[in-house]
Amino acid sequence: EALVAATHALLSCEEFADALALAKEIKEMGIGAPSPEEKCTCEASGLEMMARAHLSAYLATNKYLEEGDTVMLPSIRSALALFEESKDAAGKARALRLLAEVLVTISNETGNNSLCEEAQRLAKQAAVAFKELGRGPAELSSALLLSATASMRTGNLLVAYWDAKQAMVEAGESVPRCYNEAAAIASQVKTMAEESGKPINVGAPVPVYMGDKPVTFV
Repeated sequence: EALVAATHALLSCEEFADALALAKEIKEMGIGAPSPEEKCTCEASGLEMMARAHLSAYLATNKYLEEGDTVMLPSIRSALALFEESKDAAGKARALRLLAEVLVTISNETGNNSLCEEAQRLAKQAAVAFKELGRGPAELSSALLLSATASMRTGNLLVAYWDAKQAMVEAGESVPRCYNEAAAIASQVKTMAEESGKPINVGAPVPVYMGDKPVTFV
């Protein structure tokens, strides 16, 4: 756990290559682990952090680390499989969300919107898992935001609008980045639907905050 925390710290400082090296070290620790459970945990955590390092580097610099374009996706898929094998519910939820983000990122890069269909399904699974685990608004709203983004890319505007509004509800004022991104998606999707001649209206109004007071609704 200490090495995973250290990897996160390196990523927050944009030390992507060092973070990747540490993630590989975590994975290799599984080789000498004293039990099958610890072996699985080390390998899964290492693979998860490897994928996260590659993704973080690409999102920050628009460039992959060495071999990132080929190993990022298999790494997180393998991590998910190992978390499922070890029945690690929290690890599985994180891996589902990260895999969805990786797929959306690759879709943005390549223009292959079919990847977003899988991403949307995985993001919703992650949201359900975070909810069952009782996690806070950051995890849940980020998963819903990914689902909304993926749905918008595939043209499923109804689902995109609904998930964006739910992300806003979950994020509230405590996760402003997710709240603002979800609000932007909800607005964009609503405009797209109106322009297509099929306006959508899903659920109760959601307040849009300015400071600590709701000033309008979507």
